[in-house]
Amino acid sequence: MRLHVQVRVATLACFVLIAPFAAPAGGAAPATRPTAPATSPGGAPQAGSEKLTVPGVFSVAAPQGYAWQTAQAFDPATGGVYLATAQGVASRLVVTADARKIDKDPQRISALKAHFNAMAQTMQKMGLTDLKFQQPKLEAPIPERVDYWVSGLTPDGARMHFYAQTVFVQRTYQVQAASPSEEDAKKLIDSAKSLQEPK
Repeated sequence: MRLHVQVRVATLACFVLIAPFAAPAGGAAPATRPTAPATSPGGAPQAGSEKLTVPGVFSVAAPQGYAWQTAQAFDPATGGVYLATAQGVASRLVVTADARKIDKDPQRISALKAHFNAMAQTMQKMGLTDLKFQQPKLEAPIPERVDYWVSGLTPDGARMHFYAQTVFVQRTYQVQAASPSEEDAKKLIDSAKSLQEPK
């Protein structure tokens, strides 16, 4: 049951990440669901757009000029999905939060497979082709932070780059960066280093 929820949330995160860059052949790009500014549980908008803080859960910083929005507010049962974008910039950053602590290698391997497969399969479903990738490390011991990436061609022939990092701490996170520029995607995924949970 928890794996099903994890795959569903990971797929939502991938859709939020990929949708602006992909369009089905012969059709318009699918619309992403409306998002609202990242908020605290009390509903007040956060001050400071570049740093996202989900009180009692985690915080993460996006590059200067990026602003965070909530695609799915964090819930202990279903997790949460947050998106950072910048005006006039095609690149975007998505953070998925899962309330579970995953500290055993077999479960970490399952989570990594779910995260990577959701990303690759969503790209295929949205019309990206000629996928190139680096899979996550799946040999024990699995470290706290694991990197991987996928790139693909959009229907108009432009290559998009998607870099990701799964973070295993008190909860489990997936940070994803997407850009038409591989250099920008690599710079954006560096934001994953700032992800931390409250002490």
